[in-house]
Amino acid sequence: MKSKFWLLILTVFVVAGMALAACQPAATTEPEAMPAEEEAAPAEEEAAPAEEEAPAEEAAPTEAPAEEVAAEPVTIRYMDTSGFYTLDPHQTPWYTLTQGVVYDTLVAQTPDGTAWEGILADSWETSDDGLSITFYLKDGVTFHDGTPWNADAAMWSFDKWLDPEFVGFQEEWEPVISSVDKVDDMTIVVNFFAPYATFFADQVVNYFVSPTAYEELGVDNFGLSPVGTGAWIPIDIAPNDHVTYRKNPDYTWGGSWTNGQPAAADFFEIVFNTDQAVAYASLETGEVTFTDLPAQFLVNAEEDPDIMVNKGTSGSLFYLGINYTKEIYNIPEFRYALAHAIDQEEVILAAFEGEAFKTCQYLPAGTPGYRAETDQYACEKWNYDPAMSNQILDDLGWVDTNGDGVRERDGEEMVFPIIYNTEEAIGRAAEVVQGQLSDIGVALELNPMEAAAQAEILVAEQQDFFIRAYGYPDPVILSWMVYYPNRNAMDDEEATALGMTADSTMDNAARLDAVDVLNRYLIDMAAWFPIWTPYTYVGYRSNLQGAIFDFQGGIIFHNATIVP
Repeated sequence: MKSKFWLLILTVFVVAGMALAACQPAATTEPEAMPAEEEAAPAEEEAAPAEEEAPAEEAAPTEAPAEEVAAEPVTIRYMDTSGFYTLDPHQTPWYTLTQGVVYDTLVAQTPDGTAWEGILADSWETSDDGLSITFYLKDGVTFHDGTPWNADAAMWSFDKWLDPEFVGFQEEWEPVISSVDKVDDMTIVVNFFAPYATFFADQVVNYFVSPTAYEELGVDNFGLSPVGTGAWIPIDIAPNDHVTYRKNPDYTWGGSWTNGQPAAADFFEIVFNTDQAVAYASLETGEVTFTDLPAQFLVNAEEDPDIMVNKGTSGSLFYLGINYTKEIYNIPEFRYALAHAIDQEEVILAAFEGEAFKTCQYLPAGTPGYRAETDQYACEKWNYDPAMSNQILDDLGWVDTNGDGVRERDGEEMVFPIIYNTEEAIGRAAEVVQGQLSDIGVALELNPMEAAAQAEILVAEQQDFFIRAYGYPDPVILSWMVYYPNRNAMDDEEATALGMTADSTMDNAARLDAVDVLNRYLIDMAAWFPIWTPYTYVGYRSNLQGAIFDFQGGIIFHNATIVP
């Protein structure tokens, strides 16, 4: 399902609009102002003569009213360094803010990440057996083309998602959803073969389009004239250059963060440039209102009085992975020795100058369900203790017999390749891990490669050690990491059963408890080796007011504006 890969779509969770007043034009001309209400007839216009009256006491002179000056339209600009992707949510290989501001979903996470709230759904009920969810749709919602949001519109999208012949087919729903039924004009029921607690997480990028517009325009043209129900309406789409939107003046059905009002800004524009240095320079000059901020520009941004920086914790966890199809990684004591040999803080200091979050548990720090006490448990259980690691390996009889610093097992030196992507910081991390394992007599051969090449090796289960990240805005990510096949080629019956229990527990609080049980099971077995969760940084102009930030540090700008 495409939604599994959405975790990398937004390093910022930008749900609605921010404003940049009097900013310099970016790649496009300034959008025209939205029409203002008609002005009243001029006060000085001559009135019809009245009967003459006796003169009253002379009134004090008053100034003539000044002519009302229309406010300049407010425009926000965001520079997207990830690239342009089609605005057709059924066609895109990657979900980004470009689509996200145009469409709505049934439900969305609250900004603090603790609950789900309705967007296109007014409310919902889950059956006692967990096999169905009834959604009562929000009344009064319209698509940008004026057609109504109702059960027929919802069914149109669900029919496409469940149709193997359609480009938007959600293949992983096929064994999960038994049917979607219309009850009445504003009610639908989603039926499952088994309880499926992650259905809400799947909804985060299941965008509803106007069926009328999609059928009129067709697959080839909808992406250039998209129609949704969202807070922003595209008015100029120039692929790979920019997309300009005007606010939806009728948008009153948004999440709690919108206060039931349209966006504060008049226009929103996304400018595309994959050069992060260009993005930061554009932020410095005020050409853009905000952008994702790479760590290398953090010091400069913090010293610039015109730039503010928000620091968040992402939902991605970088870890040292292994391969359970190889016998040595199935030896618990070997994994225990590795767990005690890794000093996360040293890795973070060398690779990121300390700018990352040490993570010892298996759920990324920016994910709902993350518990600090569980992380403390993991950090204490597998504290950095190379002496302990050496003792464990000595007890296994794996010793260095020739004095070259590398232990031998069954007559073979313990030398393993480690694969990782070519990003400079990841390379520094790999070098530190190499040094740490060298201290316990385990040698690593560094092998950087493109991420796609690494993925091919992992799919083929040919790896030994590797460094990679995983993440998702829902704790189901932990189940996905243990359901076989997976990156570590792990096939553990107990872990699979615990994952299935968590994924079928419909009550959210009970589900998070079940996730924690799985988490602690993985901690106890040292299943793989968590190292760090990256921080995220959003740089924005200091005259921005009214923006808030979500649980991962993403900017929510629906009610924001720019002050002079």
